[in-house]
Amino acid sequence: SIVTEILPDAMHVATSELLIPENCETPIAANLTFTHPHGAQVSAELDFRKEGDQFWNIAIETDQGSLELSEGGATLSINGETQTAASADNVLQGEYPRLYANMARLVRGRAIDMDLSPMAHVADAF
Repeated sequence: SIVTEILPDAMHVATSELLIPENCETPIAANLTFTHPHGAQVSAELDFRKEGDQFWNIAIETDQGSLELSEGGATLSINGETQTAASADNVLQGEYPRLYANMARLVRGRAIDMDLSPMAHVADAF
């Protein structure tokens, strides 16, 4: 999870609203708010009902500026200025080459890099 990586202190689920249809056993949408010991306002909106082009965006506002990760991690903007963006020649520019390089390093070293805190947030949402 990006947010658990960038925040220096743990956050905890404060409220959760889960949409679970009668014919399903798992949520198809969720709205979450979190508490943070230093007052950071953190929320998440997840909705798997979207039709058409699928996307995810992460917007972060801090006292030092803003950051937006969009187009599935292909585009990074800081304070409204694009830092990196995928192109027709390189659709994997940005986050994915670094992820794959790190995965290769972990496999070669027979190591793991795991953050269980996102799973705790999922459990707390229920």
